[in-house]
Amino acid sequence: MFSRIAFALHNAMDALAPPLPLHEEFIRHWTAIKNFYTTKRSTCQLPVELTHIPDHLNQMVCILEQEEKEVVTGNGCLCMEYFLQQKVLEAMCELAKADYPTGFKQHVISFASRILSSVKFDLLPHASIWSAAQKLTMMCGEELASPYEKEEMDFVFFLCNRLMEDPHLFNHFICDTCRGFKQKIRIRKFGTGHQMDIECLNSSTSEADEPKIDVPLVQSLITFINSPDHDISSKGSDCLVKCAVAFDEYTVNILVQHTDFCSKIVTFIVSQYHEVQKHCNLQHINDVDSFSVHTSEDRGIDVQLSPGKRQILSFIRWVSFFDNLVGAQPQLGENLTMFFTELFLKSEINAELSDLENSEKILCATKLISLCIHSITSELLTSSFGIFLVGNCKDPELPGCVGHFLKQLLVDRCHEAKLSSHVKLATLQLFEDLLQKPSKEVFESLVLSNLTGRRYYDYLFVEKHANFSDDEVSSQRKSLYEEFDVSPGSSPVSRTFAPSSIHKILNCFLLLLPDELKSCEESEDSAYDVYIKDAHRQFQQCLLLCDDWNWPNDPCSEYEEVESQVSEASDSETEADSTCLFFYEGSFLSMLFCKLENMLQQPYEVNLQVTSLISRLALFPHPNLHEYLLNPLIPLVPTARSLFTVLLKLAEDIQISVQNVQNLKKKLELTRKILLTNEEGCNSFEESNVLEAIIVLEEFCKELAAIAFVKYHAST
Repeated sequence: MFSRIAFALHNAMDALAPPLPLHEEFIRHWTAIKNFYTTKRSTCQLPVELTHIPDHLNQMVCILEQEEKEVVTGNGCLCMEYFLQQKVLEAMCELAKADYPTGFKQHVISFASRILSSVKFDLLPHASIWSAAQKLTMMCGEELASPYEKEEMDFVFFLCNRLMEDPHLFNHFICDTCRGFKQKIRIRKFGTGHQMDIECLNSSTSEADEPKIDVPLVQSLITFINSPDHDISSKGSDCLVKCAVAFDEYTVNILVQHTDFCSKIVTFIVSQYHEVQKHCNLQHINDVDSFSVHTSEDRGIDVQLSPGKRQILSFIRWVSFFDNLVGAQPQLGENLTMFFTELFLKSEINAELSDLENSEKILCATKLISLCIHSITSELLTSSFGIFLVGNCKDPELPGCVGHFLKQLLVDRCHEAKLSSHVKLATLQLFEDLLQKPSKEVFESLVLSNLTGRRYYDYLFVEKHANFSDDEVSSQRKSLYEEFDVSPGSSPVSRTFAPSSIHKILNCFLLLLPDELKSCEESEDSAYDVYIKDAHRQFQQCLLLCDDWNWPNDPCSEYEEVESQVSEASDSETEADSTCLFFYEGSFLSMLFCKLENMLQQPYEVNLQVTSLISRLALFPHPNLHEYLLNPLIPLVPTARSLFTVLLKLAEDIQISVQNVQNLKKKLELTRKILLTNEEGCNSFEESNVLEAIIVLEEFCKELAAIAFVKYHAST
């Protein structure tokens, strides 16, 4: 207290005396700070606020700012010269390390932030300044949740913005440390007893005490993202993404090869996931889904969230941050996704998904992965999720053979009778989420591996009918499609997206159900054209997604020997049958077709999800997939089933199941109204499940027709 009074009296005397030149005044304040440490260090136990040090620091900043304004009048920058030559800021950093008196470190950091941001001179490239800035940056990351965290974050935030302007200055914030560099990450793989070590070693080192290269700015930001203060952690994550965008190749190589940056970031994501496991349950995840929808519709309402829901949202926020970091720099992103796959997907999620007993645990893990996929946009991270879940193998699948373990597990889970419909629905939704953002490799592994060979196509049928008269061919085709009341005449072979028989294709879907099984009339503005607008928008999105996938325009076969076998086949029935190759559509499409066939026994929500998945597949512009799903007129080998043949069988089953239903038309209309308005009472009918399935099938056929129509016009 007495020192504060003495300092005030001294200032009053200075006001009466003639003012000193600025540079002398500046030196006087700095000398006073140094004298404090030489005369009072052993006795003073006061916090810094009760000393005159903060006032001296403030006066030094004011003098530098005032001097900068007077430069225009022709005066020299003696204060700034003294500040740089005497390495004042670097000396302050040395004094601040001990934080004596208590709080001095905080004031030095604030002093540095103010000097570097307010003075117009570009000080950072100066040797004494960047050396001091590096030391301050190392001090900022020393302690988690430091009492000076706000000032530290402000200083680092300024540095990040400044370095964004001149990325080459990052090299000044890379330094060697005396810590050993050898880094081992223990990764336990699910289902095996062994462990895998990822060792990041310098290419020239073989000793554990090899000096390690450190990047203090990045280490400080990692400390800040771990802060319990939401504002600090958010600001730190934003700065880290900005820095990653500006990193040059040299800096990225340092981070990837000579630091534990990637493992620290992924370990942080894993720690957030562990918090979700501790505090969250299935209801929290379901509420987060509805919360996301609610906030997107009305952001003005303040929604109260339980701690569990907040923990899930926090985890998803950090996954989104990680996604931004992966997308910021390709080389850095590749290494981050490598660690992410090993430390998070394989070590954590694999065990959760592979659980065969706990349905709630399976459901939570499945829905959480869906939330993660929803929140990410970078190709590297979406691809890593897809490859982890379904693999990237292009080889055709064989029935009964397990290829990718998780892929087969998820497909089988959709069939499993013991599991609840909620698990099946969540698994189907996960597949659809993957198809919203697939990589080419993931899509080919999941859908196309068994279609690119075109073994579903009956080349023998085409070869045989080429030798018949047009009347015979017409008669044959009429027998195939007469129940749809479509005129025969066009070739059943379609090798483009715009076949001449487009009207027949549309009618095959639109006339699949007879009028007595339809819940609405076309005059009610419920024809397939209501789906065309959405189909066009979604198809354009698919085109953008597949723009660089280099898919062919016409159906192709990887098995050219099939056609040569057909051309050389004899007329005998035995030899003809020998050329009919066995066709298997693959486990994923097989599962979807089986779910379609069982629509009458499945809940309404599952049927909706199945048809939504198939509609999504039909939008993709691969010629083999297109004709297999959307061209009912192609000839199929006897062992093959297509989407249309499955729908045909379903329509037949429906006609059998409704034979004894009274007032069918009225019940269909009422059920449709209840489903569209989300009203209660649908279960009042004994046949409600069948009625719902009929309505889903009716709308599904319209949607398929709209997609075929949109793709036809896009190709003409």
